[in-house]
Amino acid sequence: MLSKLLGCTVIIMCAGKIGFDEAARFSSRVTEIRELQTALVSLIGEIELWRTPLATALIRTGGKLKTEIRQLFLKAGEKLKNDNISVDEVWECVILKE
Repeated sequence: MLSKLLGCTVIIMCAGKIGFDEAARFSSRVTEIRELQTALVSLIGEIELWRTPLATALIRTGGKLKTEIRQLFLKAGEKLKNDNISVDEVWECVILKE
């Protein structure tokens, strides 16, 4: 009887831990999506108001970010600046991490 009770307790505790870990992951995802929205608005401002070239605007916008979205913008800017490929190809490469 004691082993069944102990087993049930372990299962409940593990399920709770998994639930909290998943909740934290989803919470960080919401933060990243919000930062991505803010970054896109900032990118539009860089391009429209300051007439900054896209590669430079991506690098400047990426420099202001805090989450992993930062690397997305910085890599896209560097790749666009250094390689002779289209913007579609740059985003595809950066998102697929090639």
